[in-house]
Amino acid sequence: MKRTIFSILLILCFSTGWAQYFVSSPDGSYRVNLQTNRSRKGASKIFVPTRMMMRVSEGVRNVLLNEEIGLTVKSHGKRFAFGKSYIKQQVSNSGYSQEPINELTGKYNSLELESEVGIILELKVYNTGIAYRFKITGFPDEYKILEICDVFPNEKGIANLGTLTGDYTSPWRTVEIIEKYGKKVIKEKEKIEDYSYENFNASDQFYLSPATKIIPWRDALSSISIGTHFNWYHGNAWKGLAEENSIDADFIYKYIYAGLSFTPCHEMMYIYYENDFDPFLGVIGSVHSWNLSGRIGFSLPVQNGYEIWNFSPYLTTSLLHLQQHGNTLVGHVKPHPHHYNLMGAGIKVECALRQRLSLGVGYEYQFFTGKKTPSGRSSLVLSFGYLL
Repeated sequence: MKRTIFSILLILCFSTGWAQYFVSSPDGSYRVNLQTNRSRKGASKIFVPTRMMMRVSEGVRNVLLNEEIGLTVKSHGKRFAFGKSYIKQQVSNSGYSQEPINELTGKYNSLELESEVGIILELKVYNTGIAYRFKITGFPDEYKILEICDVFPNEKGIANLGTLTGDYTSPWRTVEIIEKYGKKVIKEKEKIEDYSYENFNASDQFYLSPATKIIPWRDALSSISIGTHFNWYHGNAWKGLAEENSIDADFIYKYIYAGLSFTPCHEMMYIYYENDFDPFLGVIGSVHSWNLSGRIGFSLPVQNGYEIWNFSPYLTTSLLHLQQHGNTLVGHVKPHPHHYNLMGAGIKVECALRQRLSLGVGYEYQFFTGKKTPSGRSSLVLSFGYLL
């Protein structure tokens, strides 16, 4: 019976994300747990890793830190996340470091976790602090490093570190742990720029200074989004014209923006004979329309921590078709189908968040090119997207 209960607890430990790996400071004053959270895969009974958490605690109740730790690699259109992959090997060790790692020196206990996707986490725990870094190995071609978590208080999350080739080792990230009022606490640094790394390359610059930056063409990502246009008309030519909604989709490839909108045939207005105007002279009844629009422009990706902002100014053109459905009343006429061309410009701002989702909002204005038409049409754009 006891063996059965122990087996059930062991299964729960691996399926619900209890701590799986741990390492303590050499003096035993605090402990670092690395636990993998798991969730059920679809309707199956298989639990898969979803993310890894680092928990630093002194004793049972005094928790110094509880944050997600992870890094994602994109290669050949696929993403490989450290927290979402199985650990195939772990190596524990102890040592003594005379050369300081960002002011940490002396005895340490270390733990190295190698995931099945070629991402390695190296962790060193000193009496006075913690240091960790990631290693990327085994990717034959160029790859991108994405979504680096901010673990320590003085870190900042990174959405896109850059494009690399060959194996890569990130700089050490550290935090000092001191004793204050009889308890262990994390010592926060004022600026991450105070860190000093040796032999770092250009791609490590964001580690040193997590300021806002423009993502270069090589590192830029692509996204696709769908949404809607809320359109309304300006001018006195078409009085009583109702607002209309368009279904739209757009695509960003690095610095290139393109989009397409379509308004299905729907009722736009009701024309009264005493208030008629061109092209509805003598027309009474329900007028319908459909609309097709295209957009092409430039997209500038700007990174700020976990978020990537795409600013996309563009040119747009539309074809608007008006006609009347159904039978006309006696004494009135049915208009011939009319086509109208519009041209204009707009801008869209899209924010890409973690987990590859994005939100977009924009505005555009188009002028009618013909005569006896409204002066223009405004559109408010809302969309939801996904990073490729």
